Amino acid sequence: MKKLLALLLVVAFALSAVACSSQEAQTEPAATDAGTTATDDGTQAETPAGDAAAGDKTLLIGVDPDYSTFDPAAAYEGWAAPVMMALYDTLFRFDAEGEPQPWLVEDYTVEGDGTVYTFKLREDVDFSSGNHMTSADVKFSLDRIKNLQGNPSFLAADIQSVETPDDYTVVVTLGNPDGAFIYKLGAYSFGILDSAVVMENGGVSDETAATADNASQWLTNNSAGSGPYTLASYSPDSQVVLERNDNYWAGPADAKTVTLLDIPDATTQAMMIASGDLDVALGLNADQVSALEGNADVELHYDGTLNMLFLLMNNDPAIGGPMADPKVQQAVRYAVDYAGIQALCGPGSVTPQTIIQVGFFGALEARSTDYTDKEKAKALLAEAGYPDGFEVTFSVITNSTEGIKWLDVAQKVAADLAEVGITANIETMDSTVGYELYRSGQMAFAINAWGPDYLDSNNQLAFLPGETVGLRANWEYEDNPEVADLGKQALGETDPTAREELLVQIQETIKDNSPWLPLAQVGKVTAVRTGISGADYSNAYMIDIYNVTKN
Repeated sequence: MKKLLALLLVVAFALSAVACSSQEAQTEPAATDAGTTATDDGTQAETPAGDAAAGDKTLLIGVDPDYSTFDPAAAYEGWAAPVMMALYDTLFRFDAEGEPQPWLVEDYTVEGDGTVYTFKLREDVDFSSGNHMTSADVKFSLDRIKNLQGNPSFLAADIQSVETPDDYTVVVTLGNPDGAFIYKLGAYSFGILDSAVVMENGGVSDETAATADNASQWLTNNSAGSGPYTLASYSPDSQVVLERNDNYWAGPADAKTVTLLDIPDATTQAMMIASGDLDVALGLNADQVSALEGNADVELHYDGTLNMLFLLMNNDPAIGGPMADPKVQQAVRYAVDYAGIQALCGPGSVTPQTIIQVGFFGALEARSTDYTDKEKAKALLAEAGYPDGFEVTFSVITNSTEGIKWLDVAQKVAADLAEVGITANIETMDSTVGYELYRSGQMAFAINAWGPDYLDSNNQLAFLPGETVGLRANWEYEDNPEVADLGKQALGETDPTAREELLVQIQETIKDNSPWLPLAQVGKVTAVRTGISGADYSNAYMIDIYNVTKN
């Protein structure tokens, strides 16, 4: 009841803000300067005079967020992305196809066998403070993400040095070749900070940053970027309010104010978008679709995502018991009803064959739903010595992905396994307990989810034997050194053709033989009011707020 009351107060406040903005729009003159606006592919197009900063439009977006900070070097949550990319520019920005395009960079070269990157910066970029961006700001930002030792610091771990030969040139030297480095630079963690402002508020970028930096809390409630918006306010569990940067170097955004409302209940979001109390609803699931399909004022966008639900089968017999047996792991693969899982996960869902999601560079095609074969699963269990099946604890964290409850999917999996003789006893737990068990490799059998840290296949190689995620299933290097070595080669390969061949070889080897079973890349339904454009789901940013316009 308290949660509902708080939500109603938030909505009332937001609607009041809209009314106030409308009243102000009647008295303030509209902007008349011509500018530019972002197109779907991330490039810039001229906007007619009078449209560049047209009045005081307010955009209301419903989300079920997970963010807790807006410090680029500390944030690591999926829903931080739309906020961060509105506040900060990165050297590269992803286009509609998920490919990184130069943004703050005009040109670049790669030398030294793929270890030396020289970036020529744009010379027309100002921060929202009015300070001019130079190479010193880029160096400060890259050094800080590495040295702060926050959650995303691993993305910069291989940066050996950042040099600034002049105000608009940055030379980054890596310790090893990295075919995905440009993709990493498009991640919001590499947002370029106004170094002068951040240092004034306790920011440190050198090797002492992990203990000496005091800017994170300030950056959670303030912004210091060159992006199309500034952070007006952040109320945890309530809302984030963004204000337009009218002097944005790439042209002002359409909406003057953007409010992201924290609405965890999907049904509430559906009701609010139907009544016009939201412009965009990003927290829906398949259950709400039928109720909205007949509403002429709401458009439904169906998309696939790179967010993957998967099963973990622990490779250590002391922990996994029967689940550590490769024949049992294969039996589970054949027992799962993939068509049913996809239906549960909604329109746009597919099942990848391996830990590299469909749509990534070098990925195999989706697994056919015809793969399910209950009789083959039973035969494999008999070969493994379990003709009558067995019992196993099935660990389920009470989380959801894109509105899909992990428990609902786990119950479907348990029912499928019961048909072949495996009794999966579901044990639910909160995220605090669950993630500790998961990360320490203590779960025998579990469901979990994964969203890529950066939009490249190399991100997924953390699942291989001996790697960070692989060890969560106790998949040791010694269990499959061939695949592990192929993964290391792929990480350092900068030739696209050679890298794709390595990725395909890895996947063909593990698609039917690993402790991981991808269940689905979940679909995404976005609801938008008519008159809203550019609110399509983005794997890079969830929603690219800069591209959203409102008639």
